[in-house]
Amino acid sequence: MPTYTPPVPLPDLQRYLKDTSTDPSLLVLLQFALETATERVYTYLGRDYTPSAVKTDIFWGTDTDYHYLRYPCGAITSWTYYDRGGTANIGNISDLHLFETGMVVVNTNDLFRSHYEHRITYTQPALTAAPEEVKQVIIELAAQIFEESKHGAGALGIATDWSRDSAASDRVRYLDLSDRHRTQLTAYRRVPI
Repeated sequence: MPTYTPPVPLPDLQRYLKDTSTDPSLLVLLQFALETATERVYTYLGRDYTPSAVKTDIFWGTDTDYHYLRYPCGAITSWTYYDRGGTANIGNISDLHLFETGMVVVNTNDLFRSHYEHRITYTQPALTAAPEEVKQVIIELAAQIFEESKHGAGALGIATDWSRDSAASDRVRYLDLSDRHRTQLTAYRRVPI
Protein backbone atom coordinates (compact mmCIF):
# COMPACT_ATOMS: atom_id res chain seq x y z
CA MET A 1 0.00 0.00 0.00
CA PRO A 2 1.54 3.32 -1.03
CA THR A 3 2.25 5.97 1.57
CA TYR A 4 1.43 8.85 -0.74
CA THR A 5 -1.09 9.30 -3.53
CA PRO A 6 0.77 10.25 -6.74
CA PRO A 7 -0.03 13.79 -7.91
CA VAL A 8 0.44 12.64 -11.50
CA PRO A 9 -2.28 10.59 -13.21
CA LEU A 10 -1.26 7.40 -15.00
CA PRO A 11 -2.18 8.75 -18.48
CA ASP A 12 0.39 11.56 -18.02
CA LEU A 13 3.14 9.01 -17.43
CA GLN A 14 1.96 6.99 -20.44
CA ARG A 15 2.01 10.13 -22.58
CA TYR A 16 5.57 10.89 -21.39
CA LEU A 17 6.63 7.32 -22.29
CA LYS A 18 4.68 7.46 -25.58
CA ASP A 19 2.87 4.31 -24.45
CA THR A 20 -0.69 3.53 -25.55
CA SER A 21 -0.90 0.06 -24.03
CA THR A 22 -4.05 -1.10 -22.25
CA ASP A 23 -2.44 -4.29 -20.89
CA PRO A 24 -3.54 -4.49 -17.21
CA SER A 25 -0.23 -5.95 -15.99
CA LEU A 26 1.71 -3.15 -17.68
CA LEU A 27 -0.61 -0.52 -16.22
CA VAL A 28 -0.07 -1.99 -12.75
CA LEU A 29 3.70 -1.77 -13.26
CA LEU A 30 3.42 1.84 -14.43
CA GLN A 31 1.25 2.71 -11.42
CA PHE A 32 3.83 1.08 -9.14
CA ALA A 33 6.57 3.17 -10.78
CA LEU A 34 4.50 6.34 -10.16
CA GLU A 35 3.93 5.42 -6.50
CA THR A 36 7.61 4.61 -5.96
CA ALA A 37 8.72 7.87 -7.61
CA THR A 38 6.23 9.85 -5.51
CA GLU A 39 7.53 8.17 -2.35
CA ARG A 40 11.15 9.01 -3.25
CA VAL A 41 10.42 12.64 -4.12
CA TYR A 42 8.14 13.36 -1.15
CA THR A 43 10.60 11.68 1.22
CA TYR A 44 13.44 13.76 -0.22
CA LEU A 45 11.38 16.94 0.09
CA GLY A 46 10.09 16.14 3.56
CA ARG A 47 6.68 17.26 2.28
CA ASP A 48 3.41 15.70 1.26
CA TYR A 49 1.27 17.37 -1.40
CA THR A 50 -1.67 14.96 -1.02
CA PRO A 51 -4.96 16.92 -0.69
CA SER A 52 -7.01 16.16 2.44
CA ALA A 53 -4.38 13.72 3.76
CA VAL A 54 -4.73 12.90 7.46
CA LYS A 55 -1.61 13.72 9.48
CA THR A 56 -0.69 13.43 13.16
CA ASP A 57 1.95 15.56 14.86
CA ILE A 58 3.38 13.95 18.00
CA PHE A 59 5.43 16.30 20.17
CA TRP A 60 6.49 17.00 23.72
CA GLY A 61 5.00 20.12 25.24
CA THR A 62 7.35 23.01 26.04
CA ASP A 63 5.08 25.13 28.26
CA THR A 64 4.22 27.35 25.30
CA ASP A 65 0.82 28.04 23.80
CA TYR A 66 1.82 27.24 20.20
CA HIS A 67 3.16 24.40 18.06
CA TYR A 68 4.52 24.49 14.50
CA LEU A 69 2.81 21.75 12.51
CA ARG A 70 4.81 19.54 10.16
CA TYR A 71 2.32 19.96 7.28
CA PRO A 72 -0.24 22.66 6.39
CA CYS A 73 -3.48 22.13 8.26
CA GLY A 74 -6.97 22.55 6.86
CA ALA A 75 -8.86 21.30 9.93
CA ILE A 76 -7.93 19.84 13.32
CA THR A 77 -9.78 16.59 13.99
CA SER A 78 -8.48 15.54 17.42
CA TRP A 79 -6.08 16.41 20.22
CA THR A 80 -4.91 13.88 22.78
CA TYR A 81 -2.26 14.44 25.43
CA TYR A 82 -0.66 12.01 27.84
CA ASP A 83 0.33 13.11 31.35
CA ARG A 84 3.41 11.96 33.25
CA GLY A 85 1.63 8.79 34.33
CA GLY A 86 0.72 7.91 30.74
CA THR A 87 -2.98 8.63 31.16
CA ALA A 88 -4.64 9.72 27.93
CA ASN A 89 -6.63 12.94 28.07
CA ILE A 90 -8.83 14.26 25.28
CA GLY A 91 -8.14 17.93 24.60
CA ASN A 92 -10.82 20.35 23.49
CA ILE A 93 -10.09 21.13 19.84
CA SER A 94 -12.17 24.30 20.06
CA ASP A 95 -9.30 25.72 22.20
CA LEU A 96 -6.92 25.26 19.25
CA HIS A 97 -6.73 27.89 16.51
CA LEU A 98 -4.73 27.93 13.29
CA PHE A 99 -2.43 30.75 12.17
CA GLU A 100 0.25 31.28 9.52
CA THR A 101 -1.81 29.64 6.77
CA GLY A 102 -2.41 26.53 8.84
CA MET A 103 1.18 25.93 9.92
CA VAL A 104 0.91 27.10 13.54
CA VAL A 105 -1.63 25.87 16.06
CA VAL A 106 -2.22 28.04 19.14
CA ASN A 107 -3.84 26.82 22.34
CA THR A 108 -5.91 29.83 23.43
CA ASN A 109 -7.03 28.36 26.75
CA ASP A 110 -3.86 26.78 28.17
CA LEU A 111 -0.28 25.77 27.40
CA PHE A 112 1.09 22.67 25.75
CA ARG A 113 2.48 21.42 29.07
CA SER A 114 6.04 20.18 29.25
CA HIS A 115 6.58 16.50 30.08
CA TYR A 116 3.27 15.78 28.34
CA GLU A 117 3.14 14.05 24.98
CA HIS A 118 0.68 15.79 22.68
CA ARG A 119 -0.89 14.30 19.54
CA ILE A 120 -2.75 16.57 17.18
CA THR A 121 -4.48 14.89 14.25
CA TYR A 122 -5.50 17.07 11.31
CA THR A 123 -6.29 17.02 7.61
CA GLN A 124 -4.35 18.93 5.02
CA PRO A 125 -6.19 21.55 2.97
CA ALA A 126 -8.31 20.13 0.15
CA LEU A 127 -6.64 22.50 -2.32
CA THR A 128 -3.11 21.23 -1.65
CA ALA A 129 -1.45 20.63 -5.01
CA ALA A 130 2.04 19.61 -6.02
CA PRO A 131 3.94 22.27 -7.98
CA GLU A 132 4.57 21.52 -11.65
CA GLU A 133 8.33 21.11 -11.09
CA VAL A 134 7.66 18.40 -8.49
CA LYS A 135 5.24 16.64 -10.83
CA GLN A 136 7.80 16.75 -13.64
CA VAL A 137 10.48 15.15 -11.46
CA ILE A 138 8.01 12.44 -10.40
CA ILE A 139 7.16 11.68 -14.05
CA GLU A 140 10.84 11.53 -15.05
CA LEU A 141 11.75 9.37 -12.07
CA ALA A 142 8.79 7.03 -12.68
CA ALA A 143 9.85 6.67 -16.32
CA GLN A 144 13.39 5.88 -15.19
CA ILE A 145 12.12 3.29 -12.69
CA PHE A 146 9.98 1.72 -15.40
CA GLU A 147 12.80 1.66 -17.95
CA GLU A 148 15.16 0.06 -15.42
CA SER A 149 12.65 -2.57 -14.35
CA LYS A 150 12.71 -6.09 -15.71
CA HIS A 151 9.99 -5.05 -18.15
CA GLY A 152 12.24 -2.32 -19.47
CA ALA A 153 15.17 -4.82 -19.64
CA GLY A 154 17.06 -3.49 -16.60
CA ALA A 155 17.30 -4.00 -12.86
CA LEU A 156 14.90 -1.92 -10.80
CA GLY A 157 16.70 0.95 -9.13
CA ILE A 158 20.23 -0.44 -9.48
CA ALA A 159 23.10 0.92 -11.53
CA THR A 160 26.45 -0.75 -12.12
CA ASP A 161 29.76 0.83 -12.96
CA TRP A 162 32.08 -1.07 -15.26
CA SER A 163 35.84 -0.96 -15.22
CA ARG A 164 38.08 -1.10 -18.29
CA ASP A 165 40.05 -4.00 -16.82
CA SER A 166 37.27 -6.53 -16.54
CA ALA A 167 33.94 -7.49 -17.94
CA ALA A 168 32.43 -7.54 -14.45
CA SER A 169 30.99 -4.65 -12.54
CA ASP A 170 33.17 -2.96 -9.96
CA ARG A 171 30.40 -1.53 -7.86
CA VAL A 172 26.66 -1.66 -7.49
CA ARG A 173 24.75 1.27 -6.00
CA TYR A 174 21.12 2.23 -5.57
CA LEU A 175 20.02 5.12 -7.73
CA ASP A 176 19.16 8.40 -6.10
CA LEU A 177 17.76 11.61 -7.51
CA SER A 178 20.00 13.11 -10.18
CA ASP A 179 21.78 16.39 -9.55
CA ARG A 180 19.40 18.07 -12.00
CA HIS A 181 16.38 16.74 -10.07
CA ARG A 182 17.84 17.84 -6.73
CA THR A 183 18.44 21.32 -8.14
CA GLN A 184 14.91 21.43 -9.53
CA LEU A 185 13.46 20.43 -6.13
CA THR A 186 15.60 22.73 -3.99
CA ALA A 187 12.93 25.42 -3.66
CA TYR A 188 10.39 22.88 -2.33
CA ARG A 189 12.59 20.99 0.14
CA ARG A 190 11.69 21.31 3.80
CA VAL A 191 14.65 22.45 5.88
CA PRO A 192 14.74 20.79 9.33
CA ILE A 193 14.60 23.26 12.20
